[in-house]
Amino acid sequence: MNPPPTKVLLVHPDVALSRLVKETLEAFCECQVEATSASLAGYERALQREYRLYVFALKMEPLDGALLYELISTAHQHAQGGRITPAIIFLCDASESTKQEHLLRDARVKGLLLTPPKIGQLLDKVSGILPAKLGMLGSQFGP
Repeated sequence: MNPPPTKVLLVHPDVALSRLVKETLEAFCECQVEATSASLAGYERALQREYRLYVFALKMEPLDGALLYELISTAHQHAQGGRITPAIIFLCDASESTKQEHLLRDARVKGLLLTPPKIGQLLDKVSGILPAKLGMLGSQFGP
C-alpha cells in the first residue's frame, strides 16, 4: 500500500502563475498540489486538510498572504492535538520583497520568491521539505 502523497497548498490570485508553480512541483517532487486563487478558500482548505508546505502570494484580497498564514498558524495552535503549522514560501513582486524582509525571521518561512519564480530557485526552496521524484539527482535538485 502506497503512503498518502505529500500535499502542498498553493494560494495565488494569478491562475497562470499558479499553474506554473503547480506543474513544476508535481513534475520534480513527489507531491500533490492543491491550488486556489481565493485567500478565503485557502484558509478553509488549510483548516480542513493537512499540508506539508504552503505557497502563498503576499498580495491578495481580502487577506494578504502574511495575514492568511498568521490566521492559519493561530488556528492550528488552538486545534485539538495542536497541529503543527507547515513551512511556507511567499511569492511576491520585486516592489514588495524589500518591505517584507521581516517575514524571513520566522523559522517556518523558507523564503520569498519574486514572481514569476525561477524553477531552480523554487526547487531549491522546497528541497528539504518535499521529496524529489525518483530519477532526479539524489534528493537535491541542483547539479
